[in-house]
Amino acid sequence: ADAGLAVPPDDPDAFTAADNSLGEIMGRSGVTKSALRPAGVAMIDGKRVDVVASSGFIENGKLIKVVETSGNRVVVRELPETEKQSQESGNGN
Repeated sequence: ADAGLAVPPDDPDAFTAADNSLGEIMGRSGVTKSALRPAGVAMIDGKRVDVVASSGFIENGKLIKVVETSGNRVVVRELPETEKQSQESGNGN
């Protein structure tokens, strides 16, 4: 009788994995791997992620930060160089 409730393992696992990984990158920073106009690709936590620029355009190779994730949509904004430096000097080193 239980067999009727069994779900093919592929589908739910695939969705959960996707949702979890996108939820985890909220607030993380990364680097664009293509120009975002406004959609493109970035490397975040060592993963290639399809992202959308909040500002409309970000060049390739720029530091970005994830500001919103909804469903499979990841919205990022460009990090100014000054912010990057202040974060590094804020480590107490």
